[in-house]
Amino acid sequence: MAVVCTDGRIWCEGACVDTVTDPRYCGGCFGNCGSNALCVASSCRAASAAWTPLPDTGGTVALHGVGHDLASDGARLFLAVVSRDNGGLVGVNVAHYAPALSTWSSVGPTIAPALDVKQSAALFATPTELYLAYGSASTIHVTSSQDLANWSELAPPGLASPCVMYWAMDLLVAAGVPHVAGLGSGGCGIGVMVASAPSGLWLTPGGPTVTMNGNGAPALVATDRVYVAVAERTPSLPSIETWSARYFSPTPTPGAWLTLDGSLSTITNSGAMSGPDGTGMALVADRGQNLFVAWAEPVDATTMRVRVATHGSGAAAWAEVGVAPATGGQNARAPSLALIGDNLWLSHLVAESGVEHVQVRMFDRRNSAWMAVGGNLDASATDSAVMPGIVGVGGVPYVVFRQGPAATTGTAIVVVRFTN
Repeated sequence: MAVVCTDGRIWCEGACVDTVTDPRYCGGCFGNCGSNALCVASSCRAASAAWTPLPDTGGTVALHGVGHDLASDGARLFLAVVSRDNGGLVGVNVAHYAPALSTWSSVGPTIAPALDVKQSAALFATPTELYLAYGSASTIHVTSSQDLANWSELAPPGLASPCVMYWAMDLLVAAGVPHVAGLGSGGCGIGVMVASAPSGLWLTPGGPTVTMNGNGAPALVATDRVYVAVAERTPSLPSIETWSARYFSPTPTPGAWLTLDGSLSTITNSGAMSGPDGTGMALVADRGQNLFVAWAEPVDATTMRVRVATHGSGAAAWAEVGVAPATGGQNARAPSLALIGDNLWLSHLVAESGVEHVQVRMFDRRNSAWMAVGGNLDASATDSAVMPGIVGVGGVPYVVFRQGPAATTGTAIVVVRFTN
């Protein structure tokens, strides 16, 4: 009986394989790239190859601001920028990039140009609709566009919270239902909130917050249920930090957020609390509903490291991905994850001589190790990069980051792609 492969895969040596990204079958059944090489868009490339900046947006998005996010629907790249001018924040601008044409196009008008727009935004893309979450005053709004020309708010007038959840946000749409996670404070500690709008009204299952001891940007992903990755800290002595993935259980009423098979990591008396900027989390799931999570944790008072763990579908425990930590002996933080084909990619910051740079690694399944891809993605020797994020388009990885002081209009939002 003939085997029918799905998701664009072909049958090679007894398995359905992805010839777009698998270095063992790059471009076809006999396209083995060899060691220290990657498969990018069906072509073998050396892991030392360069990252290439994308062309300027041509004014469709002002590439200076305090917040940004990158998303992909598999064929197109989308960029959101919380822009600023000399007078302060001026709204959220969104553009999409067509790799075949090497051009940017704006997605509708500026969002919230006259409102008290806040510093973070989140995108979620599907082949038929683009979604954007942003904050203004004490409200989070989620809006969408199907024609990439007009925006329509979902569940107006938005999600108001007594804890202002706009320090950092993540956005997920699962089975047509928008979910948003936020980190923020407003006289009630540093809270992590997860809300959804299944019937046009925003709900916060389990209460207004998942935790009141948040210590990093949350991340969302959906398999058979919605998960949120959470970083927490206990400010009292002894200082304790924990990282975990949680899911909502509706029973017994009113329900609660439960930790999935224990904490990923717990550190006591680390010498320094990581802080919200350092402990942002990343969370993705593959086709087999296996979870992957990345987080940054302190080694001592001045050094951090990035770790990655996985939880298999039906498994009873978390397992480290590769040798811990994923970033070796480097002083690293601010991880972002992407599954590009079957390959797990990690972007993060590395501190070198007081300046933070963006680096990228791919988990090489051939030898179960993390492989550095290129060198530093940013070129500045004086200005630190911040907030890296990674996605894939057509088997090609793209990375976004901000460089330069957030308080100035000289701040650059940079998007690069791995040479293909």
